[in-house]
Amino acid sequence: MECIFEQRESPCFKTVYHNEKKSLVTVESVVPEANGDIGQIAFVEADCFLKGKEYNGRGYTVQAQLEASVFCLPETEDRLESLHISKEFELEFEFPEAHEGQNVDIALLILNREARTLNPRKISLSCEVAAEFSCRESSSFPVCIMPPESCETSLHILPGEGETRLCTSVMEKQFTVQDQMLLKEKAAEQGSVLGKTLQIRADEATQLGKRLIVKGCVELRAWTAASDGLPVLSEAELPFSQVLDLDDDTPCEFSICAQPTACYLDLSENIRGESVLDAEIHGVLQVCVSHRMALEYAQDAYSNRYEIALSRQQIPLNGSAERKKRTLQAEDSFPLEEGCRVVACAYSISEGENEGRAVLAILLENNDGKLSLLRRSLTLSADALPENAGAGHAKLRSFSTEERAKELRVTVRAEQEVSIPYAGCAECIVGAEWDESKALSEEGAPSITLLITEGESAWELAKRCHSTVEAIQKANPEFHGEARTRLLIPRTQ
Repeated sequence: MECIFEQRESPCFKTVYHNEKKSLVTVESVVPEANGDIGQIAFVEADCFLKGKEYNGRGYTVQAQLEASVFCLPETEDRLESLHISKEFELEFEFPEAHEGQNVDIALLILNREARTLNPRKISLSCEVAAEFSCRESSSFPVCIMPPESCETSLHILPGEGETRLCTSVMEKQFTVQDQMLLKEKAAEQGSVLGKTLQIRADEATQLGKRLIVKGCVELRAWTAASDGLPVLSEAELPFSQVLDLDDDTPCEFSICAQPTACYLDLSENIRGESVLDAEIHGVLQVCVSHRMALEYAQDAYSNRYEIALSRQQIPLNGSAERKKRTLQAEDSFPLEEGCRVVACAYSISEGENEGRAVLAILLENNDGKLSLLRRSLTLSADALPENAGAGHAKLRSFSTEERAKELRVTVRAEQEVSIPYAGCAECIVGAEWDESKALSEEGAPSITLLITEGESAWELAKRCHSTVEAIQKANPEFHGEARTRLLIPRTQ
């Protein structure tokens, strides 16, 4: 006879495919006729915008756009010029489980960037872009695996308990941030934005009943030309808040990925005559909602009437990885020549095979008004990762400089998402089988056995002696699992 255990399942979204792809995006551009020769390349500011995603019959195509500004120091060394470059590109993700209607999340990040001169008026720009792709679809997960009530009454179950975290909902919301950014210095007349870069942070998620309040900011860095022609870097955090509707008011956890989709900047003046940037940033929030679920299952079973064969399977005790953040930091000091002053600092995060680096380009001006570049690369350090944890890509969080006597001190901080894998698996019973014609023989078996234990639990003793936990506890009320204890084991049928 066979007893198949009943499974009560909870609806969820399971990840059917996850992959990270790195792509080298290369574009060439010619300097406009109005500009002079390129001279020395100073640094590159670049952004990657998510433009779309669509099913293509074999997987998914991700559309994106690279926007960059290459800053150059002409041979005259009296100004800094920029060349704007833009290129649309696609990334393909193919996998057997792909079909239309799945939920797809995309995270794009520029890892490394490099510009070089092909000739005095032509530039080649290469950017290494990382795309993290996750595909989920509706599924279910067993949260209770127990024998049916109609199962053989002599089948005894050792219950087990655990907890899992399941993705129960996925959401996506487009949003727009419109704000005004005050420039650090007055912009030159007929000036324009020389370059920019941005990051969207979703810092806080609060659940209020059936609503999720997501708060964050757009970290915007913009280069403009001051009235003296020198470049000025202005930075601002533009806050935003978005409301998303949840399926129910059960307390839940959230994983949020925010991606920019477009950015428009317009140079103007406010009512006080100060130079400002009117910013309009478009983005998308990709949200995974998770609930903690209690698990009930049978971790062992036996019959005091038949010899049985058990069917087992593994179930994860944690349905999704836990995510945390850690801080990476680098500090260093650089000598400054007498009479030099720092005009501006450009900085970015670059990633090697096993480390993150802060790449600095520091623009200096001497007493003669000539400009020069100081380049440095700092290795970012952090605390050791937890065992078996994986780390994502580092993202810049803050940068500060302090000029001292003949010295420039630089501090860079970045943030990295750490993924801690599943807590483990539990082995559970999903079925039992026995032959009813081969019941255990009672001939010659005493109704009560005197036994000296070896530290077994009441469950182990009941299973070994064809008794029950209840009968053993009733006959030995002072027994709590001690070794070398004399026990009376009642035989039950």
